[in-house]
Amino acid sequence: MASIVLLGFVVYYLRFDLRSYSQLRHFVDPEASGPLRRLEPYEVGYWPRYVAHPGGMVVLHGIHHLGMDEPRLVQYMAAVLETAN
Repeated sequence: MASIVLLGFVVYYLRFDLRSYSQLRHFVDPEASGPLRRLEPYEVGYWPRYVAHPGGMVVLHGIHHLGMDEPRLVQYMAAVLETAN
């Protein structure tokens, strides 16, 4: 019983992190599926759809030997710029 309560608290406090992971996973692979992918029930584009006041998202390159030239980040930004035009 205690482990279920603990798991509930962990999921509650990580819910936004898990939803962000779900969205980023979709950007990398639009055909992705799985339990974490189902955390984001809305149609995902580069701008949220069907959400009145969506939250913001900050994307950083993190620690990677290529820095901002990391291939996944480059692919993501190219898609964002293509969608914006």
